[in-house]
Amino acid sequence: MAEPRHGPALASAAATAAADALARLFDGPGSESLECRQIELAQLTAEALHNGQTAGVFAEFEGVIGGRVAVTFAPEVAHELLVRLVGDGPAAKLDERARSALLEMGNIAFSAAAGALGDGLGGIVFPTVPRLSGELGQEFSVPQGDPGRRVRTIWSARTEPLDRGGRLALTFLWQPGTSSRRTILERSLS
Repeated sequence: MAEPRHGPALASAAATAAADALARLFDGPGSESLECRQIELAQLTAEALHNGQTAGVFAEFEGVIGGRVAVTFAPEVAHELLVRLVGDGPAAKLDERARSALLEMGNIAFSAAAGALGDGLGGIVFPTVPRLSGELGQEFSVPQGDPGRRVRTIWSARTEPLDRGGRLALTFLWQPGTSSRRTILERSLS
């Protein structure tokens, strides 16, 4: 995997863009510049369990750079996000409307982050269709076919985008990787 030379700067720009997009979604001011830190999967999983942030919205990046991306949150934050996104009080269960709202929130954050990465690398980056998952460790595990099963860098930034109702603690994660863009484009043209 070709790791970008400016990984910390790119990761921080992507996290800041995602946080700003979410702050705008909730009619709040933009966030301060976020600093990403490198984290290993075992530490990420332990922190996520401690903070209750094992669930979230996940996708992959394709284009000039690829990788996995996520916005994770604790269940009570998901509940509050749904109240703010759907607007009709607390959702008793994760129904189709609630799922759609959380996925769209992820799409907004991922699109902003992809734009920041593309700008930083002088190319195009776009997110795949987001998905909900409660398996953070599984989402970021190293694939079985990875030669040497090396641990890949994961960049993490904890953010609290401001909105009218207060702060919501979210974690932005990006694991750089190679892009299968050509395969996706070939499939779409077939």
